[in-house]
Amino acid sequence: MLTLYGAPQSNADRSAWLLYEANVAFDYQKLDLRSAEGRAAFAKINPALKMPYLVDGDVQIGESIAINFYIAEKYAPTLWGDTPEQRAQIYYWSLFAITNLLKDVLEVLGHTRVLAEELRSPKLAERSKDLAIRYLAVIEEALKDEYLLGSRFTVADVNVGSVVHLADRIKITTLGPRTSAWLARLRARPAYQKAYGA
Repeated sequence: MLTLYGAPQSNADRSAWLLYEANVAFDYQKLDLRSAEGRAAFAKINPALKMPYLVDGDVQIGESIAINFYIAEKYAPTLWGDTPEQRAQIYYWSLFAITNLLKDVLEVLGHTRVLAEELRSPKLAERSKDLAIRYLAVIEEALKDEYLLGSRFTVADVNVGSVVHLADRIKITTLGPRTSAWLARLRARPAYQKAYGA
């Protein structure tokens, strides 16, 4: 059985969502890395102390996007690309969301809610918000069909949707009509509801 190490309301939700989509049995080990005991136990599995972390027999993978590519390719090929062109789009959208949009969404979150008041930078929060809005506009323009790759739901929708979900939760901006409808479709999926809670 696969084991996913992570914590709720973290990047582990993205991988839990895909595991539920793939209908794969897995053991979700929810971690508390704030305790010395928790850190020491997890360090034996993943010395980098980064989560999520997936163990599938001899295969051990960190980074939620890499985990999700592996799950889709091995366990849910209908969520993977059939051609190099489709896979390139899956790579593009997944990396676009994780390296661009998520970075700025987290900056906004940090400088408006998470960091201590004296560490917050309204200027940085505003700059990151402007960039996040720009990236969301790119997604809005691309959603000309039900999903990012047309009428087919793929791992790209999970990877990008998980980031847009967070942007929407913290109210970065009002989502465009296409993005809003797409996110509603994603949130209606049983696997999404298992990962994020109905």
